Amino acid sequence: MMKRLNRTVGFIVCFAIIIATLVSGQNTVRAAAFFSTEANGKDNIPEYAIGNFLARLNYSQSSLTVTLIPKSSSYEASNIWYTNISNPTQLSQAVAGYPTGPKNSEGNYIVTIPNPQIAVDGTLYLFLATNTGDTGWVKCNVHGMRIDWINDLGLGSIRTVPVINPAWAENDLPDMIYKTDNIKGAVPTNDWLSSILWIPFSEPLYSHPLVYQYSKSGLAVSMPKTQYYRDVDGDIEVIRRLDLNIPETIDFIVGADNFTPYDARLDKFGDWSADVVMADGTKNIKSTIAHGSPYIYFDFIGCYPKITFNSVPEIIQKGQNLFVKVNGNYYGFFAPEGSTWNGIGSNSITCNLPYGKTYFSLAILPEKDAFEYFREKAYAFIVNTEVQWKYCEEDSSVDTTFIVTTEAKEGTNKDTILALYPHQWRNNGFITPLNYTYESIRGTMKTICGQSFRTRYVYNGILPYLPGIDKSNSSAIEKLKFFVDDFEKDKINFNLNNPGAGFDTYWTGKKLNQLAQVLPIAEQVEDTLAAEKIMNAIKRKLEDFFTADPDENVFYDLSDKNNLFYYNSNWGTLIGYDAAYGSQNELNDHHFHYGYFIYAAAQIALRDSEWAKDSNWGTMVKLLIKDIANHDREDTRFPFLRNFDPYAGHSWASGHAKFIDGNNQESSSEAINAWAGIILWGEATNNKTLRDLGIYLYTTEVNAVNNYWFDIYGDTKDPQYVNTDVSMIWGGKNVHTTWWTNDPIQVHAINWLPITGASLYLGTDPEYVKRNYDSVWKEWDNWLKIRPADQNSDPKLWQDIMCSYYALYDPEEAISK
Repeated sequence: MMKRLNRTVGFIVCFAIIIATLVSGQNTVRAAAFFSTEANGKDNIPEYAIGNFLARLNYSQSSLTVTLIPKSSSYEASNIWYTNISNPTQLSQAVAGYPTGPKNSEGNYIVTIPNPQIAVDGTLYLFLATNTGDTGWVKCNVHGMRIDWINDLGLGSIRTVPVINPAWAENDLPDMIYKTDNIKGAVPTNDWLSSILWIPFSEPLYSHPLVYQYSKSGLAVSMPKTQYYRDVDGDIEVIRRLDLNIPETIDFIVGADNFTPYDARLDKFGDWSADVVMADGTKNIKSTIAHGSPYIYFDFIGCYPKITFNSVPEIIQKGQNLFVKVNGNYYGFFAPEGSTWNGIGSNSITCNLPYGKTYFSLAILPEKDAFEYFREKAYAFIVNTEVQWKYCEEDSSVDTTFIVTTEAKEGTNKDTILALYPHQWRNNGFITPLNYTYESIRGTMKTICGQSFRTRYVYNGILPYLPGIDKSNSSAIEKLKFFVDDFEKDKINFNLNNPGAGFDTYWTGKKLNQLAQVLPIAEQVEDTLAAEKIMNAIKRKLEDFFTADPDENVFYDLSDKNNLFYYNSNWGTLIGYDAAYGSQNELNDHHFHYGYFIYAAAQIALRDSEWAKDSNWGTMVKLLIKDIANHDREDTRFPFLRNFDPYAGHSWASGHAKFIDGNNQESSSEAINAWAGIILWGEATNNKTLRDLGIYLYTTEVNAVNNYWFDIYGDTKDPQYVNTDVSMIWGGKNVHTTWWTNDPIQVHAINWLPITGASLYLGTDPEYVKRNYDSVWKEWDNWLKIRPADQNSDPKLWQDIMCSYYALYDPEEAISK
């Protein structure tokens, strides 16, 4: 115990000393009408009654298309005007006017307004000249609904129209979302299944143990074999990939005769499950998929299940149900009583469902002898999944309950089989695993039977900042004072000449973190002037982002940087400008970016409770928290826990997951930094709901990181994976690289930074810290031989991070480095 305490104290000393460099006529007309329609129309496009016309507004990519639909073919329009002036009374107040042109083949007018000037909340007013008289101004909204909450943000403000830079191909999110009308409100981006929403079908969806992909042929299903790929630096990538172009990675495709679906659309989603619908005329296939479920559940309307194999499968058993072996995998296909099968002995088998029965399921079996047991549970169809968590202060435990709601299609059984990841079954006295297991890219998955299970972790706490050095250590205090003075001179301000300051949400966040880490050090050495300057710099930059100036209209304009947030009501997300790394058009990395903002805001809240009040800036901070980790299912402005996957136990970075290997996350430590920020904000503002949310996310992700990124237990990595850590987790592979380099310093340390008072989890196993740190230098010589000329060759890069990490093993030696 004392040895570990000494390591921690030494780490604190080491960290304190090592500081990183550091928005046509003059006629009088009647006053504006109110919104004439509050609900969205067809395809969720806003519709408003304007005189004898229905106006459909489609605002996308800085262009507003107005479709004018006459209530009768006798009604005609000649001109349309618009304005963003509130409650206009004069036609002269129009921003612009346009002729409507002739009617199209459907009898409607189509008018396109390029780059319209729209009010911050999406409001504009339309005026029509028609053959039955002028309509006067009618108030509309490009979002089709009032967003009253944007007027209740304390001192903050946001936009509801994007910031546009004509030089950029994509300034905003796509207008199209592949979902059915059953989905209302925000959609689940940054998830294992998110590609369904972004493209007509999907990329591979890695639910584990199964992998699926929706296509024009139907639903491809597989449990792929392990593949290996040698990277440029000799590292081995371990891959378990479904590839539609490689037949042997597909076990079969579920479809129907003469079935060519238009697309695949999300129809319903739970916390780790989804219903997806494919339709072709009157034929409709709905499939239910879920993380950890070996089953897929189907509903076939107007068609029968057809399973197409790449070769003739081995039929082990045939009756009401079908038991086959394909590509070395065992599958059970479970049909209603009275079903028959056609095509046995061929590679295309059809199940003839009895009249009035449309359900069908299948399962990947862990072994040959499991067929009968899995058949017994095959008719308990999953209809919803829900996670619940509770933090207990008395013993600092975090209990998480996973609830599966099922419907019995035949018989009375409602229990299902679930496959648990290592972080869920390890040291878990609440479960009784079955004898059946699956091998996955995350290691061995153990199975349980039931409708729920529970996990319990210990939350070891975080520090708001690392304690100061003992005042008796005068030389160390003087060194810290020197560093603070040096930082105060030229490293506080946000400008492009200040290295690392940046101007987008990510690099601004990094700068905010730098300030937030130096602030307590300045206080500890009693440099009140520097501390005050740092506090003011953090406040100014946050307040800059937290207010949307209507004049900020150009995205990434270096001469007039735009710091603001924009709410996209179509997807349900808050986008910060300037944006970075696809955070605006792909929704990438919001938890990384906004986590830095939340953490810095929490440091202010700990010192200035007035600033953090909802009536001042607190509501804006909570809005950022909602975007990345909305805990309230009733708040449909944002998806539930956007970035965090409750079943996988960790976050995902990509908003769209449009990759053959599924979604991914590189910097697990930046995700954990976001959750630490929520803990601190909740604690500082006495909001236990947010504090406990942060504790749940932080504690769960720490456990997942120790299992899958660091493998400190030594049983989740493939034996052929030679590296000490996994730097990037994918749905279907483990790799040792970053998005931008193979430099081992950056490859390893991207999962350590930022070093804060919430980083002590990195020292869970000090011996692993030593192995991981040493492996950087074992990889270094090879890196120098193969590195591109424009990439790092300096072993002192990120020295502060490297030494702070090593201090979790040997603080004295870390200081000497």
